[in-house]
Amino acid sequence: MGPVASFLIVPILAEMGASVFGWRFVIEAMGWFCVAFGILFMVIAKGGRTPSPRLSLAGVSAIVKNPMGWLFAWLAGLGVAGEIAAYSVLTMYLTEERAMPADTAAYLLSVSRLAAPFTVFLGGWLCNRMGSTKTLALCLLSFAVSLLLMAAPWRSVYLPGMFLQPTVCAMIFPPIFTFLVAQFAVKDQATVLALGMPIGCFLGVGAIPALLGLSGDTLGFAAGFVILGAVVAATLPLLA
Repeated sequence: MGPVASFLIVPILAEMGASVFGWRFVIEAMGWFCVAFGILFMVIAKGGRTPSPRLSLAGVSAIVKNPMGWLFAWLAGLGVAGEIAAYSVLTMYLTEERAMPADTAAYLLSVSRLAAPFTVFLGGWLCNRMGSTKTLALCLLSFAVSLLLMAAPWRSVYLPGMFLQPTVCAMIFPPIFTFLVAQFAVKDQATVLALGMPIGCFLGVGAIPALLGLSGDTLGFAAGFVILGAVVAATLPLLA
């Protein structure tokens, strides 16, 4: 729930802190909270006491040569992109291409994220019932459909897509990590995470938002949503 809930809670806390105490207080408080909770976690955490196997060139090479490692990184990138990429351009899309007032766009953007912290549980429940592969396929298909709906010119179509998109993207993460557990031995999972998550974050936080921005400058944000939707849909055969 942490990442998806942060889209709702952190902006509110930041605005409240900045309006009362100033922006420096917000940054300093965040730093001290990180220090305090890091120490607290180190003291009370129950798991993770066993060191991972020593990293070796042979072990890294084996994972790099394994297509499932690259698929995990790609899936992680799509999941992060679902949370960050669309969110980063939606306000501009609504105001510039759909002529929506800025305050209305900001309000709808916030409200559209309300269900996401709760649908994470739905993703986990479906994963337990259907397995990680089928749940991932369902989530990715829904993600692609939501992007195509968002690209539509009619408010009655793009607004439901805007609300569907963060909801289904929040569901992706439980099956992604279940997929990791199913595909790799315990001794390799830490290395796969260490290699795959930076690639996924590069895609989801950097490359895909940049491509959506480039599309907005040239073809329009709606075209960018269509292209991203096609890319997401093209991932489905890789799960077979």
